[in-house]
Amino acid sequence: MRRRLPRALAACAALLAAMAARGAAQDPRAALERAAPVVACVRSTLSLPEESPPAGEAHFSNAGFFVGTQGEMLTSLLGLAGCREIRVFCPDGRQSEATVAALDQASGLALLRTELRDTAPFAPAPALPSPGAWALVASVRQRADGLSTVLSPGLVTRHNADVRIHGVAWDGMLGLAGHVWSGWAGAPVLDMEGRLAGVVLAVTYEAAREPEVLVLPEGDLAPILARLKQGETRRLGWLGITLTGEPGAREGARIRSVLKDSPAQRARLHADDIILQIGPHVVDDPAVVARHVVEAGPGRTVELKVLRGDAILTIPVALEARPLLVSGGMRQPPPDRIRPWPTLDGMPLAPEFADLVRENQRLQERLRELERQVQAPALQRR
Repeated sequence: MRRRLPRALAACAALLAAMAARGAAQDPRAALERAAPVVACVRSTLSLPEESPPAGEAHFSNAGFFVGTQGEMLTSLLGLAGCREIRVFCPDGRQSEATVAALDQASGLALLRTELRDTAPFAPAPALPSPGAWALVASVRQRADGLSTVLSPGLVTRHNADVRIHGVAWDGMLGLAGHVWSGWAGAPVLDMEGRLAGVVLAVTYEAAREPEVLVLPEGDLAPILARLKQGETRRLGWLGITLTGEPGAREGARIRSVLKDSPAQRARLHADDIILQIGPHVVDDPAVVARHVVEAGPGRTVELKVLRGDAILTIPVALEARPLLVSGGMRQPPPDRIRPWPTLDGMPLAPEFADLVRENQRLQERLRELERQVQAPALQRR
């Protein structure tokens, strides 16, 4: 941590120098004022099953922001699956219960309805911040005297990030280099004047590189948001297997495990089956299976050509909707990537979310344990 802190201070100093060089119009205090009434904390409460200790409650806290005048709020699906309560907390003291009005599983975003009124959305940015410029991730922090709006600076690295999240291809994403906090799922990304440039969709972690925040640009978010406001929910197709295999492998993709109560289990697929083909598409990479399952969608039947031992079988599988637990591209940052960041008097920039990190980490560990229990029967059959 201490070796990295000077870099963080240098980045903060560079931000201030850039703001000074560009004049008062680039002062992020104006962006902070615009963000304060729009950004909120979305807290979801999940009840953990008594038969699978430790029982009790777990909580998710993520960013959310108003996208309409009647309390409509955009946030992440992360933590909403199976929750018994959702509450929205605003820095000005307002709070409200919330319900999911619609969701888009491909992006991992959800539209909430709240009881709050006279809300205002962000104005859209006229253009994306250019590579080499700064952008601001807006979120909320719990302080001793209440909630506080927080702006975290990120350096724009590129406009052409192409990624695949759960089989869905996203082209032309905005890449940000900077600090990453748990609870950023669904956080708005602003230009230096406080206008909406996009929303945090995923974070990538590579051992040799700093984390990269991947941002869905506002122009690509707009049609998704329009569908959500019309009450349109989009779910992804689900097969219910985990695969192993190297890209370009001629033998297809080997099934590592079959999840309990999944379409794959009902179709009698087995661990160690090798998928050679899905529909007319040859499988030379596990991503081929994921892509075509997503494209087919729930309610469709796909035919798999499978190598089992020495026999080649054709197995039809009726796809179902992907469970909401498997949504979006956000996950808990690795422990060695969670670092403190300096704050500036009068304007908090990327403060520590220590309590939030611990809380979300506890839930992530619990969810991983539940997933292991679900997969155990399939693993035992191998």
